[in-house]
Amino acid sequence: MFTLSHRSRQRSLIQQLKDRLILTVGLLVVCLVLTSGIGIFVLITQQQLGDRKVTMTTQINDLSQAMVDQETAIHGYVTTQSTTFLDPFSSGQTDYQSLLQQLKSETTGSNFQSSASALAGVDKQASIWSTNYAQAEITRIRAGNVAAAQSNPVNARGKALVD
Repeated sequence: MFTLSHRSRQRSLIQQLKDRLILTVGLLVVCLVLTSGIGIFVLITQQQLGDRKVTMTTQINDLSQAMVDQETAIHGYVTTQSTTFLDPFSSGQTDYQSLLQQLKSETTGSNFQSSASALAGVDKQASIWSTNYAQAEITRIRAGNVAAAQSNPVNARGKALVD
């Protein structure tokens, strides 16, 4: 009888060890699956954030190009007084506004607060340039005041505003 109860206890102990081993392995598998799932989620989120940054970089470059187009057109208009240069100026303004709205919508959210703030500063400076220099130059040329529009101090001020 002693051997039966001793065997029963041994089997019971072995069964407990097996059960604990199965439980431990099961918990490790669950942890592995959860960790993998979290890793995949983080990877996808980072990829989407990276794609968003690439899109924004392209839009920022296009925004800068729209400003350069406007500046070049104004200089052409001031130099030649040809209204042909006002077409690229107008299309540059349209492109700028469209890109600005796209960037504003892209920079909403907590990840892009500093970008949104910088964008607001750029837009403020572009608005000052457009009002105080570009539109003023167009007005001077249309009024026949070509010498004032072509003067070095006026052009230097316009360059300082856009740079």
